[in-house]
Amino acid sequence: MKYLLPHSTGVKTIQFSVSERASSPKARGTVLSAQDLTKLWDKQGYPVTPESRPLFHNLNEILPDGPTPEQQACLDLYETIRQHVQAPIFTQENPGLARAWFGTRLKTAGYLFNDREAIIVSITDRIPTRTLFHELSHLKLRWVDRFPQLTLPDPRRNKPVEKLLNNELDHLEFLPREFEIFGPRAREKWTKEYSQFPSTRGPIDKALAFPLVAIRSLLAQHVLLPPHRKKINQTARRLELQSEVDAFVKGMTKLSPNRSDMIKFALDQFQISRSGAKIRTESPDTGKPLIQTIV
Repeated sequence: MKYLLPHSTGVKTIQFSVSERASSPKARGTVLSAQDLTKLWDKQGYPVTPESRPLFHNLNEILPDGPTPEQQACLDLYETIRQHVQAPIFTQENPGLARAWFGTRLKTAGYLFNDREAIIVSITDRIPTRTLFHELSHLKLRWVDRFPQLTLPDPRRNKPVEKLLNNELDHLEFLPREFEIFGPRAREKWTKEYSQFPSTRGPIDKALAFPLVAIRSLLAQHVLLPPHRKKINQTARRLELQSEVDAFVKGMTKLSPNRSDMIKFALDQFQISRSGAKIRTESPDTGKPLIQTIV
């Protein structure tokens, strides 16, 4: 199976064979038992194997007693995607591939995609149900809602900002729904995530710190409860970035939900040149994404 994966210089074609995908001992010539193939989708999460398999291909086997409300939310989200596009979604246990693309800090799973198919790769043989909902929400924004994604030149310098904008602007759209379904624990997880900033020694480069603090302040304003915004606001004040952050949040809020205009505004605020920057909108039905140069 071939995947066209986002790459630092555009799009990179990678051909995966079963042996290349297999990075866990289970996949190295081991015949999967019937028990492995029929693990239940329970509170531990959705079962995956070292071989890529279509999402929900054996639903009756893994959910013999029917879905919980959280599982049903995943099924409803998947159905919404399928109603609009026929592009398949696969799952796979592949910690090597997952961490190669998403970094060693990845705790559960992430998604890779091209215009015609996607795969959710997990570091274990279970994808937590909340994580599954989260990754499907990203796919819905790209495939169904056709939210554009930013691609910047000079990846060594700009990749962190590109990833930050694409990922967090997605979160701005669907985290409220995730909190509604999965409750306080989901909100607590993201509150902790957004409140933690990299530790530094010596003087802080405000130009490098500003994008992270500004984006997290935007998310805090619209996604987190007022008491949970305190630490993020304290960080902005400590770095003497409060006025710039306030202007950023106000400007982005005014432009929402126009994703393209929000991206342009953010680049200008972060003092990143638009030269060579592009906005990519997926088109899974045709396999021909719309790629526009930012002007």
